[in-house]
Amino acid sequence: MIVRGEKSSRPENRLVAFGENVNMGEIPNVKVSSKRTNFPERRQKLQSLYRKTMKVDVIITLCTHELHHELRDWLPTARVCYPDARLIVATDTGGDAILRLAKDLNVDNVEIQFFDREFAKTKSGNIPLYGIHWKPETIWGKLNETRIAVEKNEGQGVLFADSDITFAKPLKRGYRADIVLSPAFCGDLQRTTPLLSDPKKRIPLFRRDGLFNAGMWLTRSTEFMEWWIEALEMSEGDSFLEQTSLEHAPRLFEVEYMDSTENFGKWRFQSPPQDVHSLHFHLRE
Repeated sequence: MIVRGEKSSRPENRLVAFGENVNMGEIPNVKVSSKRTNFPERRQKLQSLYRKTMKVDVIITLCTHELHHELRDWLPTARVCYPDARLIVATDTGGDAILRLAKDLNVDNVEIQFFDREFAKTKSGNIPLYGIHWKPETIWGKLNETRIAVEKNEGQGVLFADSDITFAKPLKRGYRADIVLSPAFCGDLQRTTPLLSDPKKRIPLFRRDGLFNAGMWLTRSTEFMEWWIEALEMSEGDSFLEQTSLEHAPRLFEVEYMDSTENFGKWRFQSPPQDVHSLHFHLRE
């Protein structure tokens, strides 16, 4: 059973975990058993607030060869919104073609990072398979590729953004945190979905999908990325572990949050606001 440590006094860290595999014993009148007894803990003492504000210095995405078409929107909109940021595309093949595409789109300062897809498959064996579109190796891979980028760019803010994200405006402000998370803003907490292990049973959708979206985050903490990867490798049960595991982050790390105009995805079941900063849709499909 997960035991919470001392909570931060910062108001934005007073977040209660709701994931299907999370101990919810602290919430009155809610009984959910946890299947996990060995969830990873932070290995170092909680750091004090960073003196230097974190901003977006580097943007990385993981784009396997079958999704290269999404870069036609990702690359130019990332460059317009973040003109000084280095852009990194982690891919399993076709790096030269991506660089030619960037040149054709007049997008400079783009780097290719090799994604070893076969190795990622060996590390992602525990991740549940939800459908033919669900690729466990790329879920593990985007966390590990971001860890590599954070390690290589020590002290700089690294923004991960899925390749189907189209940028409209930059993030509104800087942050003093280990990790800046994107709340899912799923809207309807009564919506249900079948359990993966038993389709006859249904659970609230937000318990399966989690309260955060793992398609966009900002960090400069290698330790956070290592913790998150370890949590993902321990996957089990009926939830998207790369997302539900994030509900433990506020008790272990300094966390801040993007707002509802940032990383606006189809899972919100509503129209985008007029001041939307980034859209998370497969626009060309």
